[in-house]
Parts: sequence; structure tokens; C-alpha cells
Amino acid sequence: MAARSRAGVVNIYTRRVERRDLLLGLHPNDLLPIRIPVVSALLDAIPFQVPVPFRDEGTSLGSGFLLNTGGYVLTNAHVVQNATDIRLVLGTGEAEARIIGLDPLTDTALLHFEPEGPLHPLPLGDSDAVEIGELVLALGNPLGLQHTVTSGIVSAKERVVPGEAGQLLDFLQTDSAINPGSSGGPLLNLRGEVVGINTALVSEAQLIGFAIPINTVKAVMRLLILGPERRGWLGIATDLPRRPGTADGVEIAEVLPGSPAERAGIRAGDRIAAVDGRPVRSLLELRRLSLGFLAGEEVALDLERDGAALRVTAVLAPLPRR
Repeated sequence: MAARSRAGVVNIYTRRVERRDLLLGLHPNDLLPIRIPVVSALLDAIPFQVPVPFRDEGTSLGSGFLLNTGGYVLTNAHVVQNATDIRLVLGTGEAEARIIGLDPLTDTALLHFEPEGPLHPLPLGDSDAVEIGELVLALGNPLGLQHTVTSGIVSAKERVVPGEAGQLLDFLQTDSAINPGSSGGPLLNLRGEVVGINTALVSEAQLIGFAIPINTVKAVMRLLILGPERRGWLGIATDLPRRPGTADGVEIAEVLPGSPAERAGIRAGDRIAAVDGRPVRSLLELRRLSLGFLAGEEVALDLERDGAALRVTAVLAPLPRR
């Protein structure tokens, strides 16, 4: 039955090929356009669980939200990965959905269903403009309790996983209650705009949850349609987060032989100050800016070399296969 709904939140039920525990994390050097030092693969090291409970019959719960009136839904990749059937519940209606694209690196997925009747998508906000202490609402399907709303504040921005120096993404941290089944649901500001996708909770703590910033999702939206294998590669290795007292920017530790960076004339020791005119103040910002790069795309980098400023242009290559 096609879905009829006036709500922007979607409850997701999936049947999977196998029953297994899903944890966030892939080896970043297999996916990132910019290589970074990593202590260990996140699949083994990440200290929290993503909230996807499995039932004995192989059905898992999750959440999502309407992106537009055409029946497109955003959710977490781990909610629908390996699913054979995806059922959406919107209001009193149900619909079968198909996966348009998955990006495991950012744990995001784009679904589509054929709507019947009007839909009311949720507008996307600006996660960079969110302030610590700002009130937010988490919507989702925790433990199968449909259309649950919890409130809290933004506890921190650019939060990395505790104890994991090589983490790929930074998160919004919130004390809004996020429970199993909340994954993929929206984190809203008080204007009703989506500022994050609820994705994880710390099982050993209370009221510590994480959401993927919506600006990160915007950056990879093209890859959700074209496929993450289209992600571009620059071919540099960067230092871990800059030492206190150094200038803004990210220092390049290594330029890989034969890479687009080497062909563009980039050198080890150069400091990246901006990418396509957007300032880079930290390694986290550089990671976020690079997530949506496409192979074949031309990228302008503002560099500092020996106290002088220069701009180079690099044409990104496909990520080398290992």
C-alpha cells in the first residue's frame, strides 16, 4: 500500500539477509580522499554501539525523514545495509522502499518510495550555525514506539569518539534521549530544521548521544546518487590535529607518488589554508570538506609555503583500489 502522511518522520522496518551486530566504522584509508594516520580500524575500536536492535525473526528497527515531496528519505546506512525488504511507516500508511544510494563512510543512505497523497518534508538547517546549549528535538522510532519526540540540548560540536585519535567523522553531541531504533531520525532545532541525523549512543552512559551534522550529509548528497566509488582522491597524508600555538590550517605530511597532489605541485610541509575558497582551520574541517569530492573534479587549494601564499589546482583521481 502506498504511503499517506503529513509527517516528516518515517519509521523504518527492514528484513536482513543475516542476523549480526552492526558497528560503525570502516578502515578510513580505504575510503578517504585524504589519508590520515589511524590507530586502528574503527570497526574494532569504536567504543559505542549504533542503535539497531535485532529481533529473532531478523527484522530491525530504524528511523528516517522525508527529504522532499518526491518520496525521498534520508536515514543511516547501517539501518538499511544488507536489507532484503524495507518497509516505511508514515502516519497510518505503509510503503515499500528501495535504496538509491549508501555511503558507509558517513553512515548515510538515501531511500525512495512511491508516495500517494501530499507529503511534508523537513527542511534542512545549517549544522555549523548550531550553538552549544541550543535546544534540540530528537525524533524517531525507539524500541518500535512510533513518532517519539525527546528534547535536550547540543552538548558539544565537533565531538570525536572518546579515546579514538583516528576517528573519521565529528559529531554533534546531544543529551536528547536516543534509544535503539532512533538511528536515522532527525535532530531538529526549534525552527523545525534538521541539523543532524541521530546515529549512535554510548551504551555505558546516560544521555550521551551523537548525530551526524547535516552539513556533512549535504556534502555527500551527490555520492548517495552517483555511488561512493565516485569519491575523489587527492593523494596527501596529513598530520594529526595541529599542535597548540600553530596557525590555522592543516600541514601536509606526505605527498604520495603519482597522485593528483604531486601532479599539481603540492609539497610536503605545505599548509592547506582553504579548499575551493572555504577556509580550513583544522583537520576536522578538511575532512568534512573532502567528503563530497568527486573523481575528475577540479579542486583549488590555497596553500602556505615558506611564509608565502599560493594557489594550486588539482584534478582528483578515483580512489586507488587495494
